Amino acid sequence: MALPDEARRAWRNLLVKGLAFAPERRPQRARELADRMDELLDRWELPGRLEVACGPGRLEFFVGSREPAWVLDDRS
Repeated sequence: MALPDEARRAWRNLLVKGLAFAPERRPQRARELADRMDELLDRWELPGRLEVACGPGRLEFFVGSREPAWVLDDRS
């Protein structure tokens, strides 16, 4: 499934803003970025997108691994 040009431009603009070298050009809060991503996903579902169930936790790098792992922590 191909994305329409409008969707490609919207995603590209979000990525350009999020990766801007100048801090004042990037979203000031993670919530702002997350909200915009939610808006775009509501409008255009990305092909190959998978829902991943995860709960409270943290990212950790295990000894000898170059990939982070999400470690669930359901302690209150």
